[in-house]
Amino acid sequence: MKLISKPIILIHLSFLLSTIIKSYLVYGFNGPIILEDEFEYKQNAFHIFYNIPGFYIYYIPPLYPFVISVSFLFQDHYLIMKLINVVLTSLTIYPVYFLLKEFSQRKELHLSSIFTLLLPIQFSMPNLVMSENLFLPLFAVFLLYMVRVVKGFEIKNSILAGLFLGLLLLTRYFGVAIPPAIFLFFLILSIIGVEPYSRKQIFGSFLLIGLISSILYLPWIVYSFPKMTRIVTQFAISSSQEGVAISQTYTVSVWFLRYLFYLGIMVSPFLSIIVYSILTRFKKWNWLILDQYLLFVLLLSFSFLCLAAYQLRVTDIFNRYINGRYISYLILPWMIYFLINLSDEKVSEKNIKRWGLRLFSFIFTIIVLVLGYNLHFRGYPWRVAPNYIGSFNFMEGYLFVKYFKISFVYIVLLNGFLILFVHNWKKLYILSILPFFLLNMKAHYRDMEVYINPIIVAAHDIYKENSQKVKPVNIYYSTM
Repeated sequence: MKLISKPIILIHLSFLLSTIIKSYLVYGFNGPIILEDEFEYKQNAFHIFYNIPGFYIYYIPPLYPFVISVSFLFQDHYLIMKLINVVLTSLTIYPVYFLLKEFSQRKELHLSSIFTLLLPIQFSMPNLVMSENLFLPLFAVFLLYMVRVVKGFEIKNSILAGLFLGLLLLTRYFGVAIPPAIFLFFLILSIIGVEPYSRKQIFGSFLLIGLISSILYLPWIVYSFPKMTRIVTQFAISSSQEGVAISQTYTVSVWFLRYLFYLGIMVSPFLSIIVYSILTRFKKWNWLILDQYLLFVLLLSFSFLCLAAYQLRVTDIFNRYINGRYISYLILPWMIYFLINLSDEKVSEKNIKRWGLRLFSFIFTIIVLVLGYNLHFRGYPWRVAPNYIGSFNFMEGYLFVKYFKISFVYIVLLNGFLILFVHNWKKLYILSILPFFLLNMKAHYRDMEVYINPIIVAAHDIYKENSQKVKPVNIYYSTM
């Protein structure tokens, strides 16, 4: 009981336990690399540590290579890089914990931040030398300060939100999906108003966030601009030679649809509650005022989905491939929204008049799950090829590939009991979701080893001071 009365103690213990377990899993991984991108991150870190002029690859932002560059103090630098990943991903629990405290004083809700450590990305990405490991905790901190900004539009929180936005942009180019969402978010808030704050305060926070993030990000843009211009030009030429239309609305729309259903698979363990919560909050247009967090998450999701679809605009829509890790971090804000609604009495109250909404939310979840699974894993011509269904590409969907019957039945039953029959969602969710996450951990454990390419490792893991190596295939758009 003392631990429950002081949730931060359990948070510390959970962080420590997560770090120990994932360190053991990483130590047993027979890497070092699977993806070409990993070698490129490592080489940039190598250049930073040994102060070699320039970068091996310029389209990779510098922050993650800078963080892992300390690993070259040790002989087994690959292991140290992955232990750094373990710590980074486990740190996500802290900003989520403080974010949940912004919405409720219930200690049970604060403790639910532990579920952050059980997400699929926590068990897949630490094995890979990839920027997602740093992007995830920074993304959580950014969400925390954005919530604080909207609660008071204070200068301090606006500065910190801008700071972490700049760090996100310096970590992964997919961070460019965030500024458009911020712009639309503040534009809507300015139009509808947020009492008792003036439009001047709202606009001032927006400008401050943009200014701070630009100050951090622009030096890298200026430094890498000459190299990036050459890369973009070569990419455009190679794409035109292959007869691919770079701006093809239909292709982008199809990829957007595929990623949208993949997002549905990602949040399927709690999708019915999310849908029900949104429907119960919908009251004409003033629902936007009542739930700014939901508005921001919707805008973020749309922006990330658009960028992921645009990233594959040069890929044939009949190509049996999709990279789920482009949007994997979206599960974090949606899980937070779900956890917030667990403590909302208006949403969780047992009201017979809302049985229609409950049933609709449950049926909607089943439809999304069935369509998403068939679209990605069964249907033709968009079915993903088996050699692309790796736990690092399909972190959230991989469980359905490996244990489809168990996973599908479990998700259906979980959503059914949560939305239709149970008054106290919190207790049931805590008891019932743990086996699902444990099964997910088992599905990911050691599965990536089959994708290790010893030829790539042997050919690439050789250091030369001048770094005059043959660059990997498709380096111009394999990573953002």
